[in-house]
Amino acid sequence: MKNLKLKGLKYSNGKYDLFNERFVFFPPQIINILSSIYGEGVKSLLVWLG
Repeated sequence: MKNLKLKGLKYSNGKYDLFNERFVFFPPQIINILSSIYGEGVKSLLVWLG
């Protein structure tokens, strides 16, 4: 992923920090694979958490 130049957004060691909160980005393919394993209810949870 490109290093975005936004105020408060930093990238280091594979994670993004936005105003000192950690963000992890999952590709849609991984979310679909996990939802097929654990059921459709986890898909909305992963989108909300991820």
